Amino acid sequence: MKRLLSATLFLALFFLGGCDLKKPALENIDNEVPKNLNPVACTAEAKLCSDGSAVGRSGPNCEFAPCPAEGINKETTILKVYFGNSNLNPNAANCNQVYPQERVIPVATSTPQLALRELFKGPTEIEKSQGYFSFFSVATQNIFKGMKIENGVAYVNLKDIRQIIPNASTSCGSAEFLTELQDTLKQFSTINRVIFAFDGKPAAFYEWLQIGCPTENNLCDEAQFNF
Repeated sequence: MKRLLSATLFLALFFLGGCDLKKPALENIDNEVPKNLNPVACTAEAKLCSDGSAVGRSGPNCEFAPCPAEGINKETTILKVYFGNSNLNPNAANCNQVYPQERVIPVATSTPQLALRELFKGPTEIEKSQGYFSFFSVATQNIFKGMKIENGVAYVNLKDIRQIIPNASTSCGSAEFLTELQDTLKQFSTINRVIFAFDGKPAAFYEWLQIGCPTENNLCDEAQFNF
């Protein structure tokens, strides 16, 4: 009988002691749970990269993500391209009105050729959402064939784009089209006047825009485009 009482007392103390031992352990687990599990909400700002893409803010400090080509070439230059804007110039009240947008180019020196290549890519998606528009787009990004500058005159040779953007030949369309081209090139001090050609034929370009061949474009002389 004494043995039975001793065994019962031992088991009772064991289970009571086990509960006491487990309680602090559970309390310690609760204390280790992080107090703040809410993610950081970053603003919806975007940074324009030199390749035309955009990156947003992310991470615990809401920093801009790196651009795709960031760090490849640290030498950059900034140039401007010009587009129309439906918010700043509603209903195209002024057909000649265009507005500058900056492009960061991963080279040390900007050139008229680089500016034209950037212009021919057209507005980025972010710029379009801000009202910028242009006849130039992804479909025209490779239309540049070459150019030369003589005595302040830039002679620019393009691929024939009449089938790509036929509506640029309207009166207001041709004014906006030419102004984008001319303002983009005239940001360079070496250029005072610009003459264009399709595949070396200036007459094809200016007749498409319903301008013809006055003295302002050297009577559409093809000899200037032999380069």
